[in-house]
Amino acid sequence: MKNKVQLSSMLGEFFLIFIYVTGIGLLGFLIYSIFDSDKQGTIASLVFLLFYYLFFFRKIMKVRRLTFDENNLYTKNGHKISFNEVEDIVNGEIIFIDKGVKKTIYVNPYFPAKNHKLFVKYYRSKKSN
Repeated sequence: MKNKVQLSSMLGEFFLIFIYVTGIGLLGFLIYSIFDSDKQGTIASLVFLLFYYLFFFRKIMKVRRLTFDENNLYTKNGHKISFNEVEDIVNGEIIFIDKGVKKTIYVNPYFPAKNHKLFVKYYRSKKSN
């Protein structure tokens, strides 16, 4: 394979956009409730924002767009990670060693790409060699 393949799906990209827009809407509702002096609305929006933050936002803000080929993984800013540097791939996390430091890259855990199995296949074949 000569071309780089994306490690994300179109549905996953739309889901990320939906999550960002939802967060902005919830924040807007909180600001409106505060200015309107609506105590119930303020409490409700704080509860929804807490739920949003705990279950979606923490994971989504760590998600990175990645591409890969047979030998390497590439980040959006052009950083190249060899499959030999990758320690493990679990639950949407890619753990690798960069200059002696253990680092983690997150991929979309809610909607994995169709190419994820291909990525794992290339990773396992490089690790077995």
